[in-house]
Amino acid sequence: TDFTKQLLAIAAVEPAVDAVFLPGLGAEFPLAIKQARSDNIGISATFLGGDGWDRPDLVEIGGMALGGSFFANHFSPDGQLTEDARQFVNAYTEKYGIAPDGPAALGYDAATIIIEAMRRTTDLTPAAIRDQIEATQDYSGATTLSHFDENRHAIKSLVINTVKDGKIQFHQFIEP
Repeated sequence: TDFTKQLLAIAAVEPAVDAVFLPGLGAEFPLAIKQARSDNIGISATFLGGDGWDRPDLVEIGGMALGGSFFANHFSPDGQLTEDARQFVNAYTEKYGIAPDGPAALGYDAATIIIEAMRRTTDLTPAAIRDQIEATQDYSGATTLSHFDENRHAIKSLVINTVKDGKIQFHQFIEP
């Protein structure tokens, strides 16, 4: 939980570092940013992260030190939503009393893509379902998916969130 040595090494880089990519899961990375912004280290660079930053206690742990940071994610309930995504947000919020996060959106999309694949095939064997999942194109749900590439990687939408005014806020939507 003490990142002083690593942060002092970053602070010593000349010319000054403009951005620091800090991927992570758990409570350590917002704590590291809080330490980086402290008076004894003083890193003013923009911090960038990935979908591991999508956590309800992010700002609670990192505080105002997270201001101006950005992170990529799969989803934002406040973002540029398709009609399908808006329906997902409304249904989820009505059922659970809170807006969905990235993992909720991914779970919804995974289940929906599997169900749609099963509907498209008359042969419900694992291989046939897998082939139909791979054939999925132009899917619109909580997120949007263009297609799966030759390595079965999802080519899909991306959301950039920022931390501003003590809250995670939608910044930009990027289509596949």
